[in-house]
Amino acid sequence: MILSMNFYRNLNQFGRIWESYWFKPTPLLNLAICRIIIIAFQLNQTILQNDFLGTILERATRPGAKYNPTLIVKLLSLPFGLNTAPPDWFLSSLFWLTIIAGFFSLFGFKTNFSLIVFAVGNLFLQAYVYSFGRLHHPDALMMIALLILALSPAGRVLSIDDLGERIKLNIKNKNFTEKLGLKPRPCRATFYFICK
Repeated sequence: MILSMNFYRNLNQFGRIWESYWFKPTPLLNLAICRIIIIAFQLNQTILQNDFLGTILERATRPGAKYNPTLIVKLLSLPFGLNTAPPDWFLSSLFWLTIIAGFFSLFGFKTNFSLIVFAVGNLFLQAYVYSFGRLHHPDALMMIALLILALSPAGRVLSIDDLGERIKLNIKNKNFTEKLGLKPRPCRATFYFICK
């Protein structure tokens, strides 16, 4: 009985040490910088890559092209049929929606939602390219990184969302201080804050 209590106590202590080492909180600034770098890289690859949209659109018309859709392509293009290539208008619309969502997530506007749209759009476009027989793993690593960023609090700093929250908070504080009869004083910054 005493041995099992000591074992569980040591196991709990080991669990706390493990968790504090691997899962300690980190600054959101690091995550936001990663968001900006990763999204800028992926946008660069998608936009400036040798006519990526043209490559996507001409895949199905290549002579001898064998279309074998991956699971994600089958799921996202289900309205067009399981083994039917999606039409060009759908691929073009998805491409431009992905680019717009990429810029929104780069600047941090509705960051998590736009990151999910950007990640899923990129995942679909890459999987569509892979549906014609060419698979490469480096693209998969970027898709995993984008999906992880979409589920993270990467937009809480260095984003339009963060700026909007700060403006709301400053307006709320200004209204509160005006009710108390206090006036905001300028600090050594370009913005006005309430200084004590």
